[in-house]
Amino acid sequence: MAAIPDTVACHPEEIAPEALPRVKSYCAEPPSAGTLIGRAAPPEAASGATQPPRAEQSIVHRLIGSMHQNLAGNPVLSMLASGASVAMALYVAQAGLGYLLNVCLGRWLDEVHFGRYGMAMSLSLILASVAGLGLPVLSLRFISQYVSTGKPALARGAARYAWRRTLLAGTVAALAAAAVVLAGSALGWMQGNPTLLLGIALTPFLALMQVQAEQLRALHRLVAAYLPLYVLRPAIVLAICLLLYLSFGGDKGRLTSVMVLAVSMGGSAVLLIGQNIVFRRLMPSAMRDAEPVYDRSHWRSVAWPLWIITAAVTFQGQIDVFLVGSLLGDETAGLYFAAARTAALAGFVLLGVNAIAAPMISALYHQGRMAELQRLVSCVAQLIFWPTTLTVIALVFFGDKVLGVFGQRYVAAQNLLIILAIAQAVNALAGSVGYLLQMTGHQKAVARVFLISVILNILLNALLIPYFGMYGAAIATTTSMVAWNVWLYVLVRSRLNVDPSVFGLLHAFPARQEA
Repeated sequence: MAAIPDTVACHPEEIAPEALPRVKSYCAEPPSAGTLIGRAAPPEAASGATQPPRAEQSIVHRLIGSMHQNLAGNPVLSMLASGASVAMALYVAQAGLGYLLNVCLGRWLDEVHFGRYGMAMSLSLILASVAGLGLPVLSLRFISQYVSTGKPALARGAARYAWRRTLLAGTVAALAAAAVVLAGSALGWMQGNPTLLLGIALTPFLALMQVQAEQLRALHRLVAAYLPLYVLRPAIVLAICLLLYLSFGGDKGRLTSVMVLAVSMGGSAVLLIGQNIVFRRLMPSAMRDAEPVYDRSHWRSVAWPLWIITAAVTFQGQIDVFLVGSLLGDETAGLYFAAARTAALAGFVLLGVNAIAAPMISALYHQGRMAELQRLVSCVAQLIFWPTTLTVIALVFFGDKVLGVFGQRYVAAQNLLIILAIAQAVNALAGSVGYLLQMTGHQKAVARVFLISVILNILLNALLIPYFGMYGAAIATTTSMVAWNVWLYVLVRSRLNVDPSVFGLLHAFPARQEA
């Protein structure tokens, strides 16, 4: 059986030096089907004799014991834990800085400008996902694949193709959206405020930063990939806005949403240039020196379902804020934006763990190592579920205090926060269902699920907001998120015969038997 490619799952420079001999040995000679991951099968297992686990052994003890036992003996899963710790550090920084930025803006801007800022950022993220054309995920998948299989010319071609297409699509999307807003404003259909137009202008920068981040991630440069977009960008905006706020004497209302969006655009432009320079320097020498080769027809056929998936996920997380602002006004949008961003804190664990697990899922599946794939996704489920559950519980019981940091007026969104937190809990319970299907060639099925779920979300928002206000938006968003997680879970079980949930570990790692 083929070894895991160094550039896909066994990446030596990300492993402690003392662990290198064990990992390289593992990659060269992976365990046989009759071997428990990381250790030889016990004699009882080899002979077919089994003993039932002790009756008093609880499910929780089995889960924790099995996870600890097998992580300690398996280099690939140890890499997951090690890599996930780096990813989690980045995502914690992202969640912390992003949330701190929103809290400060909630206190520095008046309610109208904070609502406008939330609407503009939501629209910008939606347009950036549309402009991405599925190319960020395509870059992650194909650049990693081509580098690991010795095809540097195709890897260089995929990188250049994705960058140029994203630049073109981002520019076209921004111009088209601006034309619609200006025309709608002239006809009295919508308010074409400058904040919204600046958010639209931010679109190409965000789209390019996202595709560049995934290209760096394909080279297993996780810090270089996510530091500019998720850490430096909010830090720069926060620092400059703080200076502006202090220069106005700390008077709330003198800092405007237009100023914040202008700062965000300038910081994004500078970081994008730096990100591109870093990518060129970190490219493998064979890829850097190769003449680009393009496989456009194949890339297009793969990209369109990935495009639907990426756009649908972004729509799911952003469209409710924009619709609340459009139908209920800027001030209500500010309340909803604060609750939505607070609930999203529970989701950063899922994003952080999946950031390192995705290439491993692809490698194990395409090598036919399904038992190890089950073990991997089971450990992923554990790493996601418990921290997310604790975060959701904290938000449910202490949500009023958390929202209070925005200002006393935002405490009124506590019930909204509880509804939206439930969606995050279901997301964690289902596990890495989306990544599992995307990384194993079932992206078209995922695209159908997400597209139908987003249509359901928009329809429910349109039906419920007029009757239930911002609570209708929260119910619509939660319902559609639960629907797609359940649907994707069923697809994973039927198509891959893998249990991605937290309880899959019971099947992946049988409890240690007593003699």
